[in-house]
Amino acid sequence: MNVLKEHGLKTGDKYLVVDCGGGTVDLTVRKLLDNNQLGEDTERSGDFCGGTYVDKEFLKFLEGKVGKHAIKMLLEKHYGHLNYMIQQFCERVKTRFTGEESEFRKYILNVEKVCPSLKQYVSGSILDELEEEDWEIEIDFETVKRFFDPVVLVNLGTSNKELSSGFHSVKLQFQPYRMAAIARGAVEYGLDMDAVKNRVLNGPMGLIIIQNSRR
Repeated sequence: MNVLKEHGLKTGDKYLVVDCGGGTVDLTVRKLLDNNQLGEDTERSGDFCGGTYVDKEFLKFLEGKVGKHAIKMLLEKHYGHLNYMIQQFCERVKTRFTGEESEFRKYILNVEKVCPSLKQYVSGSILDELEEEDWEIEIDFETVKRFFDPVVLVNLGTSNKELSSGFHSVKLQFQPYRMAAIARGAVEYGLDMDAVKNRVLNGPMGLIIIQNSRR
């Protein structure tokens, strides 16, 4: 509410809120009402296309490099090591990825350093190839883009459902301090629950609007 004027929003305007989480991405259209209040203009929607689905694409890529058996054994016997490898990918690649090739730095996954327990489960021609490469797996821009592509497509489809409800332009600003934003938003809403005047729910007879009033 404190920054709406900075974005040129005035009473009666609508805007899209996109909440990108780990498992899901949730969207809702808000309408700016009088007296610094908000209305919910459409039913909230979302899909299972959050950040963890990028991690799953990363694991599929690794299966192709080290074999499905190796990843399966890591999952069963060395889950902490597997999780650490995913965390390294997230910190060094995923959270820094902007979609712009000029801003991308090629990532070299050094299996011996990041996940040495993986080596004992690799065999055959895959073992020969990885030994020849000194257990280093190169991950370039196009590869990472393929991790994101299926997730982004679902997000775009979900967003288009909301956009089709009536607006013609959207301005999105992504904030890196997401956990602080969540905590601050919860506190501010608790201090002023009347800020959201109505919500839109999908009832058995169609969409219904719930007016918010404190008793």
